[in-house]
Amino acid sequence: MAIVRAASRALLPTFRLLCCGQHLLSHFDSSTVRTVRQVDKLAFGRGDLKNHGTSTDLLGHNARRCYSAQATHQSIEAAPVPPDYQTYVDRVKARLETERADLPVGKNGRDDEDLLLWFLRDRNFDVDAAVAKLVEALEWRREFGVGEITEASVSKVASIGEAYVHSYPAKDGRPVIIVISSKQFPNDERLIETRQKHCVYLIEKALTQLSPGGESFLGIFDLRGFQPKNGDLKFVNFLVT
Repeated sequence: MAIVRAASRALLPTFRLLCCGQHLLSHFDSSTVRTVRQVDKLAFGRGDLKNHGTSTDLLGHNARRCYSAQATHQSIEAAPVPPDYQTYVDRVKARLETERADLPVGKNGRDDEDLLLWFLRDRNFDVDAAVAKLVEALEWRREFGVGEITEASVSKVASIGEAYVHSYPAKDGRPVIIVISSKQFPNDERLIETRQKHCVYLIEKALTQLSPGGESFLGIFDLRGFQPKNGDLKFVNFLVT
């Protein structure tokens, strides 16, 4: 698996892995590559993971929204919010109501003020840019059917065990997604779409476990036993195009 398109809150200034209307995950901090045992001690404060290999610390978007954003030069969590931020939120909401009334409302919809504020922060409170980015994300989410993905619908891929949400959060409270790279077999054309949806499902699940105010999760990639046959270029293309 890889970790999908559509996640919501940009974090590190590394490369873009997922972007709003087209992607679902976030940014890899390529400087934080450690062994799983090291990451386990660092993240969980104990040595209880069974997998030992190479892993990468992935800081994902607040994925509670399952949208994403382009790589930024500053963590969205640290982005300053001006005193009159509500004025900007109201402007975005009014624009969307007037120009894109067809988009869904409610949680993760065009009138979700927390979501609107996040996109404004990501776009440095540029209303036009925030509206464009949000429309792209909402359209992709609707077209991909994110709201219709269920545990049962991705059970066939889930049973392979290539990725899962860990039972325990990291020491800092972040949800944790474990990816077992050696269990990825991308040549099965029948499972391509289901694998994509499984990625989205895991991110959605992890995001529901965020602590109040949390905007990231931890991804641990176990590369033990990884071989060329486990590489998935089609999935990478799904993430970045």
